[in-house]
Amino acid sequence: MNFVLTRCWLRRTGVDATRGQFYLESAQWDLQLAVGSFFETAGEDIAAEGQHNPVPSEEHERAQQLQQMFGNRPVTERVSNSASDAEMSSPPDITSSAANTQKQPKSAPKPKSSSNFATLDSLRQEMDSGESSDDEHQAFYAGGSERSGQQVLGPKKPKNTNEMVTNVFSSAKEHGAEVVDPSEEAKVKKRANAFGGTGFKLGSTSQESAPIAGPPAAQGSRNQEMVLKFWSNGFSVDDGPLREYNDPQNQEFLNSIKRGEIPRELAQKSGGKEVHLNLEDHKNEDYSLPKRRLQAFSGEGFRLGNPTAEVVTSAPNPSHTDPNVSESEAVKDLNVDPNLPTTSIQIRLSDGTRLVVKLNLVHTIAHIRQFICTSRPTYSATNFVLMTTFPNKELTDETLTIKDANLANASILQLALIMSAQVIEKLEQLWSILNESVTEEVRLKWWQTIQNEYKDNQLRKHYDLNHIANMFIHLDENQMKIKSARSVSYAIFFKNLSYDPKCVDNEEKSIDLFKQFAKEADINDTNPIYTEVIELILLTKTHLTEEHKSETLFGTQDIHYFLDFDLSYLGSDSDNYTLYALSIRNEYDFMSETVLKSLLEIPKIYSTQEFYDKYETKARNNIKNEIEVLEA
Repeated sequence: MNFVLTRCWLRRTGVDATRGQFYLESAQWDLQLAVGSFFETAGEDIAAEGQHNPVPSEEHERAQQLQQMFGNRPVTERVSNSASDAEMSSPPDITSSAANTQKQPKSAPKPKSSSNFATLDSLRQEMDSGESSDDEHQAFYAGGSERSGQQVLGPKKPKNTNEMVTNVFSSAKEHGAEVVDPSEEAKVKKRANAFGGTGFKLGSTSQESAPIAGPPAAQGSRNQEMVLKFWSNGFSVDDGPLREYNDPQNQEFLNSIKRGEIPRELAQKSGGKEVHLNLEDHKNEDYSLPKRRLQAFSGEGFRLGNPTAEVVTSAPNPSHTDPNVSESEAVKDLNVDPNLPTTSIQIRLSDGTRLVVKLNLVHTIAHIRQFICTSRPTYSATNFVLMTTFPNKELTDETLTIKDANLANASILQLALIMSAQVIEKLEQLWSILNESVTEEVRLKWWQTIQNEYKDNQLRKHYDLNHIANMFIHLDENQMKIKSARSVSYAIFFKNLSYDPKCVDNEEKSIDLFKQFAKEADINDTNPIYTEVIELILLTKTHLTEEHKSETLFGTQDIHYFLDFDLSYLGSDSDNYTLYALSIRNEYDFMSETVLKSLLEIPKIYSTQEFYDKYETKARNNIKNEIEVLEA
């Protein structure tokens, strides 16, 4: 016998499984038809036998115990189910009533007619009973005499919201929902990384490029967490819009919750993941639009922080052309003369793969670019640069021959670049969220100022929009440790807004620009944000706090994290550090060695425990190697 249908039968009728099997088999296991048939033919028998009250289940008793433990405190209830379970859930609930038009003693409850029409006489009987049910339909008189008149039943009377929400929670408990203390729930949740997955470590002359596996996927990555909030005027899913309780389209959704099942629409939305649905009771509050979280970057990420644009370390879209065929064509196009001196050059592509090309010494760097585009057609529409591996130098003059550029038997890197449109779009979104209370005119004016200054200032090789984006990624990853994310966010946007590598007062000029913005945005000098932003920007002048000077003390204030965000690039993997080194060298070509040596002289480059543990050793090794290159 079908266990699921039998369970649904017991839940809806309270009648034993043996009798249910008879009705289900008669209806060819159509639950809706079986239940309807039962109430039409056996309603009176059920009332007489007193079988309409099923025995409380263990889950129901446990739910009552939990309710006594938590009292009237707001609690979160979790309904856990998988998407596949929801897809196999029982048919939608149906509303049925026992058909009985005979008069009964007033002391006994009267079964309601299953018909949507009633005679005036039956209506009078109901009025005499003095009883009313929230489940009753609203009655509309359509005229006629006592026996021929009709009363048309319209939609059900709206239930009291508090009672309806309480019923939903009670039903969910009866079907296995667990009462969860929100404070305990928060402790066990781990924040996801801003970016995950597998990356590629760039190769060198002696090492192949190697894939780097991301951190093990947390259990939460296989689950879909959702929150269902019940308000006084409706309900909402996650941060979605308000949905009305009496909307017919929402009835099956609510019925599923009462049955302890994940609604079908949420199962489909989860994309096959197991759904963990948290129910939150806000029945004493009106729905309000959720505040947008100040989150820098989320979702599928991209590599940031190259000298002039965004470096893409993920593989480009695969070409439908056979790589072997493409490489053969590329070799033919080079037309190498075997009678002239030749050399082989190894090319590390940005997707982690490798090409080896044989060239005459009279071929040019432009021929290398042509070879890459023909061998990998996907790169023909991609902007990229070529760099030597050691020392790192961008090959900007592509008219140079292999001999003149000293590239014989060399290994070079191909770095694919794209315009930073994605970066700009995400930063603009963040700026808008940060300034929701600021007038649109002021918000747009200053965003245009920021965008133009960071994009158009040709002196910027490192402190560009990509650097800002990298700082926001760190802010997002460490947001739980930051006391004022708004202050830190403003400081990130404004810290290098006025910029000239040869000027010594960039910070002061940037602070002046922030003060202008603050005045227009109604952020006065008594606002803590005002003073905090100025302090943060001013300390980037030295990057030195008492914690930097101590070998044992670590900082936990916003200023410590802010400064560590700014210098995080120094602790990159050695191969990726070459990108930053090139940009810094181009930006501070007149003093780069001096800057690097000064960093090695302080006890700690990073003042927070987290960044010190993660980046300090790498940063010092990178700086030492860079100094050797500069001195050579």
